[in-house]
Amino acid sequence: MALINKDRDFLIEVNADGARDEISAHREINLLPSEIAEIRVSRDIEGSKWKLVGYLEPGIINPKASEMWTQASIIFIFLLLAGFISCWKIWQLANAQKHAFAQLELSNGNLATMADEQRSLRVSAKAGEETKAQFLGSGLIN
Repeated sequence: MALINKDRDFLIEVNADGARDEISAHREINLLPSEIAEIRVSRDIEGSKWKLVGYLEPGIINPKASEMWTQASIIFIFLLLAGFISCWKIWQLANAQKHAFAQLELSNGNLATMADEQRSLRVSAKAGEETKAQFLGSGLIN
């Protein structure tokens, strides 16, 4: 920020380094073209010949740094997207696994039922063979 003279273009009256007579020893007493280019706000001070200007120090916002932030943002968005896709795929695979286990349990239940039915048929067949053997061994058939 600086107070500048309204009558003389960009003549510094006071800035953060001090009054004009103090800063003249180490810098130009007018705002530099690079500082003028960075002015973001300007307000006249009523009843005075001063104007308050707010500017960024030249080079504070480096175009290269801005480009680097843009690249970092793109990389971050890419990583975020990759993470989202990975989570979605893991969720899909978990659901598929859950469905496969449910099908496996159903198949195991069906196999157990079939095994019980086969056991019952074997017992019945064995009982039938024994009955047949007894009948044939009894001599009732001539």
